[in-house]
Amino acid sequence: MGASMVTRVWAAVFLLSGAVASAHDVVRVKVDSATVRGGPGTGYAAIGTVQLGERYVVAGASGVWRRVWFGPGYGWIHAANVKSVVATHRTVTATLLNVRTGPATTYPIVGQVAGGTTWVVVAASGGWSQVWYAGEPRWMYSGYLAIQEANVEFTMIQWSDIHCGAWDWMNTFRRDAVDRLNALAGRAYPPSMGGSVGHVWQALALGDITESGTPAQWNDNDSWVGDDYVSLRNRLHYPSFECMGNHDTWGAGAKNGITALHGNTYYAWNRGGIHFIALDQYVLGSTMAAEPDLVPAELAWLEADLDSIAKGVTPVVVFMHSPPKQSLGPWWTTMGDTANDLKDLLTGHKVLLILHGHWHKTMKNTWNGWDLVGSGYCANPDYYGATQTTTVNLIRVKNGQLSVVPFNWDTNSFETPLLTKTID
Repeated sequence: MGASMVTRVWAAVFLLSGAVASAHDVVRVKVDSATVRGGPGTGYAAIGTVQLGERYVVAGASGVWRRVWFGPGYGWIHAANVKSVVATHRTVTATLLNVRTGPATTYPIVGQVAGGTTWVVVAASGGWSQVWYAGEPRWMYSGYLAIQEANVEFTMIQWSDIHCGAWDWMNTFRRDAVDRLNALAGRAYPPSMGGSVGHVWQALALGDITESGTPAQWNDNDSWVGDDYVSLRNRLHYPSFECMGNHDTWGAGAKNGITALHGNTYYAWNRGGIHFIALDQYVLGSTMAAEPDLVPAELAWLEADLDSIAKGVTPVVVFMHSPPKQSLGPWWTTMGDTANDLKDLLTGHKVLLILHGHWHKTMKNTWNGWDLVGSGYCANPDYYGATQTTTVNLIRVKNGQLSVVPFNWDTNSFETPLLTKTID
């Protein structure tokens, strides 16, 4: 977002106690130009115009009209001209925080805000957040603005390479794994993390959830040993989100199943102020050793999706089957040229984690400065060698800290944490 565009992006302050009100959303203008009126109808006088791509904070609604902060007060925009996007709410952690005319300490101070007040932020620049203050777009130092959800503890499960349909005869190892995941709540984390497993929000299944993608491996309708994915998914106590792996492409069962669940094999959703993105790196019918890449339609969708969130403000978690970093191994294990397209699209966004499976091994790397975390596998523990791990990862967010720790479902024990960092 260029400097001229930043000056046209608005946000508003709401002194909130408790949960953020649902009206405090943000909309982005999706037409070339639209009229802003003094009331919710064409009979009200025009008080200005908005332009394509600009963002405004919603302060209310009436029918098909949205009341937004505009100029020194409020204005009304027809809902057909805007699109809802993700709003980031931040709370002041300092006793008093300076408000400036621009994103640096060299800009004049125009006021101060009290600790504990919560603001809606839709733009960022160099460690500064833009908000609405006294009728003007102003700036606060982001180091004293905490994500409102930071005090809420939640946990996610990253699991992968389940390979339903392989090594299944009279074997219950997958069900054993799921039962141990279901029993994690209340269990003590390793001492270096402290505390115990709290509420598990969701599970992210990172591909190769079937052996070859056939309808029976996705859902055979009569499983008693967990040899189809749907029986495992139904047994799991947590909401689940899936992406395609190279083994899921031979038949149409996995692709059709994921599409039925989530609307497509690449999709996104928001939870707890975090934007989650599932990617599909494979074309149906490709070989199991196919090079992972993103097709043009998916790249176009991803560009539009990322444009819907506040760049540099909204935290992002991306998950896919194969890692994007080319130096991790042979061509068929990491992405090809579209890894550079993915990097370009994500650059400038607040990427918390990029998650992957495929290697059947707990691992942590970096790519373009982002944390790249792989999980182990949930298939037959006797099949693979010692270099691969029967692990899933637990991702915990608590008090503004993000931690990743492997859990070995075969030995029913935690391993050494992979990562701990602050969500700023």
